[in-house]
Amino acid sequence: MDGERWPSDWIRAALPLVVLSVLRRGPAHGYVLLQSLQALGLGSLRGSTLYPLLARQEELGRVEHRWEPDSGGPPRKVFSITEAGRRDLAALSQDWSALHEVVMTAVAGVAAHGAKGER
Repeated sequence: MDGERWPSDWIRAALPLVVLSVLRRGPAHGYVLLQSLQALGLGSLRGSTLYPLLARQEELGRVEHRWEPDSGGPPRKVFSITEAGRRDLAALSQDWSALHEVVMTAVAGVAAHGAKGER
């Protein structure tokens, strides 16, 4: 799927959940995170979208970083999920599933009413 097909506000809403899910697999630096998000189908995101999100997740205690030496240049920030982040990810996942059910119920209801010609 091509991430550019979705409105940017949908991507922004889902991004914290998806980033935490990717970090649950293991630590990663920003470039790897951007590649992972693109591979998942979220399109070509920019660092200007990702890094403020990561900073906010750090403020919330969900993510932490460490500096890792790079053989060809300056050290890189490597991000990892915290225990609090794992707990929040579980709660956010449940909340997202509940929201998904509400939206799909509404969409199905609108479709059913539309098919009957009701308004």
